[in-house]
This record gives sequence, C-alpha cells and structure tokens, in this order.
Amino acid sequence: MPSSSFAKLTSPNSPRKLAEWVDGEVEFSGHDCPIFPEHSCNGERAGDLSVALPGREVDDFVWTWYSECLVQDHVLDLFRKKRFTGFKTKPVKAKFKRADGAKPPRLQELVVTGWGGMAEPQSGIKRLSFCPHCKSVQYRTWTNPDALMNEAQWDGSDFFMIWPMPKYIFITSRVVQAIEEAKLTGYRLVGISNLYASSGTLTPGPLSEWMPERLAHERGKACGIEEI
Repeated sequence: MPSSSFAKLTSPNSPRKLAEWVDGEVEFSGHDCPIFPEHSCNGERAGDLSVALPGREVDDFVWTWYSECLVQDHVLDLFRKKRFTGFKTKPVKAKFKRADGAKPPRLQELVVTGWGGMAEPQSGIKRLSFCPHCKSVQYRTWTNPDALMNEAQWDGSDFFMIWPMPKYIFITSRVVQAIEEAKLTGYRLVGISNLYASSGTLTPGPLSEWMPERLAHERGKACGIEEI
C-alpha cells in the first residue's frame, strides 16, 4: 500500500472538549534509574483512567490532555461489526466536571495493539541517547514522514503504532472510510505524508510499557529495538 493509504487518528484542533485526569485517581508505576537520577520518570500508567469531561456535549471520540483516545459504545460496535483489528479496550471512569448528578455516556479507552514496526532511518528519526540501566531513550523527530513506515514490518492490523511513536494511532483506509461514512464526531485525520514534525524529541520509554513484555521482546528484537 502507498503511504497515502494510512492516516493518524487524533484529536480536533480545539482543546475545548479535552477530558482531564481526575486528581489523585490516575497512578503510575514510576521507577528511578539506579545510575542516573535525572532519568527518573513516571513509567507505565497503573490501572484504568478516571476523567472529568468539561461539558454535557460528549462526542463519539473523546480525547484527554495526554492524548488517550476514549470512545462511546456505538463506536466500538461499529469497529467490531467491520472486524477491525489491532486494538483492545480498557474501562474508563468518567464524570462531568460540573457535579450536578448528571451521568455521561459510557466511555472506554481505545488501546492500540497492532504493530507497524520501527520507523525507517530515511524518515529522519534517529536515536540520540539510550540508558541500558533504566531503558530511558530519546529520539530525534522525523523530517520525512513519507518514509516513516516499512510495510514489511507491519502486521496488517487496522490500528497500529510505529516505534518510537507509541501514542500516535495509525489507521488503515478501511477505518478512515468507516469513520467518515458513519459521520462520527470528535476526531481529526492526518495523512502520514502530512504529519508535521516539530524540532523536539521523542521519549517513548521502554517498548514493554506499551505492550505485553513477551510481545515487546519478540517485536523489539525483530526490529533491532534495544529499549525493550
């Protein structure tokens, strides 16, 4: 498939409807580097999300300030009816920010399990640093988005990640078509070729924070990823 067959599923440009984490109800399994204290980080999120929605109008897709994608039940029904692959869901505890007893529709977190492999070197992505003691890693962002994906590494899933961009939800044209035909709300689509790269860096953490450890080792070794 050409790169134009894939897109990034992301939040609308306006932050007006972004959900907030509820203070004290979202935890992380943080860890400290045994050698370099400056490498300490939050680590993997522990448990399910607890969010507060800013208003009564709830879109089909709901996004948090930290880019988690939450979906209503009828969106999942559509995905399952179409037999899309490469995702699972986690429960979400949701409430409206204004506490007046009203309850929002049920939301579930969309978690990507599909694999698009390691970004190609021609994309401009380059590892800048790696700590073998805590698996802290830093990459330079891409300069050529057309070269991000190597289809030989893609597992064929409809939803997939490309390393080192685990929070980017990439989807196939099948998903794009279904979303657009259903006229769902609360999302934006960006073709891979149109991805804008900032001058910053990518700090994804270990691959095993984003998928089961066995699968992380299998995929990481196949793609030459050290930060497993």
